[in-house]
Order: sequence, then C-alpha cells, then structure tokens
Amino acid sequence: MKALLSLMLTALAVFSQISAQPFLNREFFTIPKAISLQKYIGNDISDVDIAKTGIGIMWDFSELSLEQLDVVYDLQSFPDPDARFTNNTFRMIAKEGGSTSSAVEVYSLMDGLLLFRGLGIIDEKGRLELDIFNSPFKLMRFPWFIGESFFEDHQFRSSTRTLSAKGVLILPGEQGKQAYKFTETFSEGNTDFVEHSWFIDSIPYPIITIRDAFLKEDSSLLSRSIDVFKQRNAMSIETDESNGQEFLPHYAHGYIHIPKGITLQHIFNLHGERIPFEQVTEGQFLISQSSRTLFIVYLNAQQQIRTHIIQVIQ
Repeated sequence: MKALLSLMLTALAVFSQISAQPFLNREFFTIPKAISLQKYIGNDISDVDIAKTGIGIMWDFSELSLEQLDVVYDLQSFPDPDARFTNNTFRMIAKEGGSTSSAVEVYSLMDGLLLFRGLGIIDEKGRLELDIFNSPFKLMRFPWFIGESFFEDHQFRSSTRTLSAKGVLILPGEQGKQAYKFTETFSEGNTDFVEHSWFIDSIPYPIITIRDAFLKEDSSLLSRSIDVFKQRNAMSIETDESNGQEFLPHYAHGYIHIPKGITLQHIFNLHGERIPFEQVTEGQFLISQSSRTLFIVYLNAQQQIRTHIIQVIQ
C-alpha cells in the first residue's frame, strides 16, 4: 500500500510541476550511462504551433509522419581525463549503417551548465580523434527561467539561446512527456537560422530539433529540417498482451471510458488542476469540467501506476 501511495504521489507531482515551476533545474537531467536513440526525419508539422511560448503548452506531434533512418545515436558516459569535468561527461556517437566510421560529440553536464565541449570521429580501426574547443560552448544554464535568453560568442558559432516554453510533448506512438522547448537563432553567411529543440525528462539531448533557414535579405523560408529521436526498444503505451491492441482509457461525449482491468485514479487538465469525475456505470465516468487536454492517472491490470493523455476534439 505504501509503495502504491508513493507511485501515485509521484504521478501527481509530474502534473503539478508542468505549471508550478517556471524554470529549468539541473536535476531535470541525468548523465546518460547508456542510451540508444533511433533517428527519424519528420514531414509536415503545420498542425503544431511551435512558436508558442510560456508554460502549459501542448506539442502534439502524434500525427507526424516519420521516416526511419539507418542511424543510431548512442549516448554514453565516460571518465573525462580533464579533472574539471571528471564524472560529468558523456559523448554522443552517431552510427550510420554501412559506414566504417562514427561521428562523436562531447558534452559535460555540470551543476550550473550543460556544455558542448567538442567533436570528432571514431575511425574504421576504432581510434578516437577529438577536437576539443578552447572553451566549452554553453548550451544551457541552471536555473534557467522561462523567457530568459543569453548570447554566446564562440568558435563553434555565435547565437542567442532562449528557454521559450514548458509543457507536454507527444511523439507518434508514445504518451505525453514533460518537456522544455528552446529556441536558438544564429546566422551563417547570407542565411539566418531559427532552431527549435525539445528536451524531455532525464535526457540531456534534444528529442526533436526543427531547423528553419531563411534568406537574410527578405526573410523568405529556404528550407526546414525535422529530426526526431526515439529511444530504441522503449514502449510507452499500455497494450493488451493477448492481442497486441491498445488497452487505454478513452474519451467520448463527456465520458471517460475505462477498459476492464484498469482502475481510474485521477484526471487533470493541462495546468495540473484536478478535474472531478463521477462513475455512472462500470467502466464509464462522467467528467464535470471540459478541457481540451486530459491527463489520466490509472492503475493497470498489474496494479502499476500509469498515465495517459487524451486530446479532446471539441
């Protein structure tokens, strides 16, 4: 019972933090020991307002069409020979199918900063060659308040970075996750760039990056790239193991319908406010307040706490 209560309190805390905390702390991230990310490229995102700023934003990319690439990004911690960064460093190794070498990026997650320290290559014989910057490029600072910006003049590039929003990010086939969204602006030659990136809980690497390139003279859009990363072998939706079908709560005409074996615990809106509900029949619950986004907290058949986000069409 104590374990169940602890899990429920943890779930409640996630929802309340979405609106309660207007800044990003170092504790949001952990240094990855070994995380493998599959790379995809996305297509049309016209249905998602990526420019919206503030707290409590919903970025619903669930309908985004993805093309899987033969590229895997491995995030790995390693002992840094530089004593200033020992036990705080991880590297990203990009492995492309058919290639005999891999690109490498080096990062350090410190108490007050996330630093990009350099890049390099692992050749076909496994030899690592790194080009470490004279001084690290500051990617983030902690604490960082929503709406705050800082300018970084660096050999890598000179840019302005802004923590622009906090909310919930939904990827295709996954449940919503708390996310922070960043905007970076910089120029190269006759081109201005605006880069939007989203970071989710614990992973100090962008899960989505959308880069827009504009012609400097008239601000016309030249190109847009959408890079998406999903954790390999990670399942985030409940399924009925007997037939592989989704086994989730759903909404219809003012009612929440709960499949057999699931126990409804709480319902929240996007701002973390609890929505009252009343059981009408077995598996059917009437909600007393309307909301475009519903966070459902429930127990699955194994009595494990789970969350599910429902986007209501009104």
